[in-house]
Amino acid sequence: MVKKILFVSEDITLAQIVRLKALADSLENEPYEVHFASGSFDERLLGSAAYRHWPIKVIDKAYADSTVAECRRLYETSTLEAYIKDDLRVIHEVQPDLIIGDLRLSLPISAKVAGIPFAALINAYWSTEVDRQEFPVPDHPLEPRVGYDAMRTIFRWIRSWVFRQFAQPVNRLRQRYGLKPIGSLQALLTYGDYVLFPDTPQLVPLRRQAPNQYFLGAIQWSPAAAVPASLEPVLAGDYIYATLGSSGRANKIDTLLEGLAQLPLPVILSSAGRFQRDVPDNVYLEQWLPGETLAKHAQLVISNGGSTTSYQSLAQGTPVLGIASNLDQYLCMQSLEKLGVARHLRGASFTSVEVTKTASMMAYDRGFDSRAQAIGKAMATYDYRERFRSFLRQVLQENRFFAR
Repeated sequence: MVKKILFVSEDITLAQIVRLKALADSLENEPYEVHFASGSFDERLLGSAAYRHWPIKVIDKAYADSTVAECRRLYETSTLEAYIKDDLRVIHEVQPDLIIGDLRLSLPISAKVAGIPFAALINAYWSTEVDRQEFPVPDHPLEPRVGYDAMRTIFRWIRSWVFRQFAQPVNRLRQRYGLKPIGSLQALLTYGDYVLFPDTPQLVPLRRQAPNQYFLGAIQWSPAAAVPASLEPVLAGDYIYATLGSSGRANKIDTLLEGLAQLPLPVILSSAGRFQRDVPDNVYLEQWLPGETLAKHAQLVISNGGSTTSYQSLAQGTPVLGIASNLDQYLCMQSLEKLGVARHLRGASFTSVEVTKTASMMAYDRGFDSRAQAIGKAMATYDYRERFRSFLRQVLQENRFFAR
């Protein structure tokens, strides 16, 4: 009998959909029946797919953006209750053999209730097994008033409490369904019968790796867009590629453009469909661009600091300057800065002068370049497609089920 796989994605950032879609696409010639559940699925951007799409309830993106910016928790109990009902509706229709989710926090309950094995896709830098001296501090509305040093002290005091509060609605619902609480935020995000890391052990070393945890390697994706002919002369020389993706601080684009205007190199900027405006003479603005192609020949990539673009750049041997804002982006930058292949600026407070100074330094620093190239070669040994297919063969054939 053909095994059925159900991919379920939250829809806050494009990365959550495209990572799962890349995994689903890797199964095109494999003997599986594939289903994909998400809030949206734009074929114009993502391309057509040979599997069924199931629309599900997701939180409003504008609400999610404002909630993250204010450092409030995204999900309350009532929202997750609605998610669970919707999850179970799709699970009942599909009857999958395995569920794979990306930031769908209802799935540890829904899958358990339905009796279906669940694999969580999450970056390894969220693991409690990362050896870090201190958690980075996400942007907070108070920071412009009290300063970064004060926010750093406050975050040290309250982080454990905040992480417990973020996980509280899930744990409350687990008790209602007769399931044991999971723990705080890190335990919740890295919980599953299986856990799939879209990283390599070199990018995010762990002190210990559990038997149900798998490093897939960096999942690569670029929009189905061609490089405009007008950019071909720019690509023939040295340039910087910049994109804030779907979750960077678009409200600080003017500050970014002021910094880019002073750079000694041309800049190719992708808006990811989020804005359209006049730009400096040395900046070439496009809505969508194939990031893999642009990163391959760039001197430097400027991004929001998230793993999708950062890993895409490093896979091409190109260092990254991240303008981070949320905790996920800061955690990614923290890992990559340890490797000497990235620098970051704080989204809440960066200046145009910092952009110019840091980008100019990194674009011409051969140390960043050589380290990024070495990381890129190491990343090439991890083919996420083959490793994912190997994972499926192993767990579906053996029917292993890590019930916890």
